[in-house]
Amino acid sequence: MTSDTTLIIGGGPAGLEAARLIGDLGQKAILVEKRDALGGIPIAEHYAALTHGFRSAEEAMNELIAAARANPTVDIRLSTEVVECSGAAGDFRVKLAKAGNGAGETLSVGSIIVATGFQHFDPGRETQMYGYYEYDDVITLADAEKMLKENKFVTPSKGTPPERVCFIQCVGSRDRQIGNEYCS
Repeated sequence: MTSDTTLIIGGGPAGLEAARLIGDLGQKAILVEKRDALGGIPIAEHYAALTHGFRSAEEAMNELIAAARANPTVDIRLSTEVVECSGAAGDFRVKLAKAGNGAGETLSVGSIIVATGFQHFDPGRETQMYGYYEYDDVITLADAEKMLKENKFVTPSKGTPPERVCFIQCVGSRDRQIGNEYCS
């Protein structure tokens, strides 16, 4: 039995945009997010800016969240995870479990979009090559985003604006020795 419902796993930017687009086509979408709120890493990590126009991440994400919530063909389920999946394209059976509730619900869906996000790479995890964790004034882009959001871009050691700024891109990218085989 085929289904025209799409299951979207992940309530961050990609999952929300997928839900909006599928909803705009008049198709049914079920979006599941394991956290108790939508927005993904940009909201959880308090990103300062997310868009090419440097609008705040919160503003940009809230637009995506509002669009998904306003669409009657999009069913949003928070604090929910996929615990089982079987079948094939056009006919998947997926078991969902809500946090704190041992019982699950099994759904039939025709397609699945996996938009589960990412975890930030920790540059000090395996190596001190660039001084992260060693020098107070070596920060990550995520650290800088938080400072920018607070409109307080300062050196952590002195609390004063930096005289110079240097960006090191792709730290840890494709480094098999530390188990990071993808591009950061």
